[in-house]
Amino acid sequence: MRRQLLLLLLLLTMAVYSIPSTISAAEQDYWVETKTIQMQDDFINYYLLFKENNGDRKKDNLIIYLNGSDLTCALGRNLENKAFFTKTLVKLNEYSSSEYAMLIPDKTNIAIGQGGGNDMKVMSHYTLQERVVGSAMAIDDFLSVNDYNSVFLVGASEGGAILPKVYNSLKYKEKVSKLVMLAGGGLSQYEEFKLLQKTDLPMPAPYRSDLKRIDAVMADIKAAPDALDKTYMGWPYRRWSGFMSYRPIDELVKIDIPVLVVHGGKDINTPVESSRLIAEEFSKHGKPNLTYIEYKNWDHYFSKEFDIILKDMANWLETDLAK
Repeated sequence: MRRQLLLLLLLLTMAVYSIPSTISAAEQDYWVETKTIQMQDDFINYYLLFKENNGDRKKDNLIIYLNGSDLTCALGRNLENKAFFTKTLVKLNEYSSSEYAMLIPDKTNIAIGQGGGNDMKVMSHYTLQERVVGSAMAIDDFLSVNDYNSVFLVGASEGGAILPKVYNSLKYKEKVSKLVMLAGGGLSQYEEFKLLQKTDLPMPAPYRSDLKRIDAVMADIKAAPDALDKTYMGWPYRRWSGFMSYRPIDELVKIDIPVLVVHGGKDINTPVESSRLIAEEFSKHGKPNLTYIEYKNWDHYFSKEFDIILKDMANWLETDLAK
């Protein structure tokens, strides 16, 4: 979630996945539909990636993907991420018995193929509350008129953190079968930064220095929670104020559908302890609907182990939790 340190998150692996110069026949079969929700002077785009001529969509599965904190269009500045997401679907369909499509809500006021990091119309709306409301609005808009065999809500990094709050905000949550959190965690970002202060995992010196001053910064954020001209790690206080106090675990324990939480043991962006807490809390509350997978030697990007993550997730998505 740290703008200076995170690369563009890829679905599931959140790692840079090399793209060959040629596009396979399977990848050429996928298309993107774009829809815009207009809200007076603001807007939210969302994108549907699907296989052309795949017949009745009601027979397919749908993955709804909540991306991380990058402020570039979810499809990429030049739409290059379409290839990333297409490769993900091609692989996922290889490992599954069903056909998958993907719905990707974008952040407020980010135009297709554009970046919004220097756009005040983007930055002023980049808060926890607006990210959640915007994502839920886009998802409900789509689910209100579309049915699928199964719908799975997946979030990575910041997208994983907001996922339980988004799910609990949906009008059509009954259409969602399972949730997947990838390196999201259950603690607030303030709590996560306090944990990262103590880690002996290697990290860039400037990042460690920023972590050491979190208490002073937190006090300053509380004094100016809506400030856009004051920043920490590249983000304005207005963005931090909500995420510093929001604890995803408080929303997660309200959820009764199956939840998969995946984390890398050497994550220096979201500490693994934040997801271990989720497992502890579900056990404490006697909730049997959680599957927790920890890859002990992987980082925030799961060490780029694309196929392993996809195989494990595909298997879990298509298997009843009780089994």
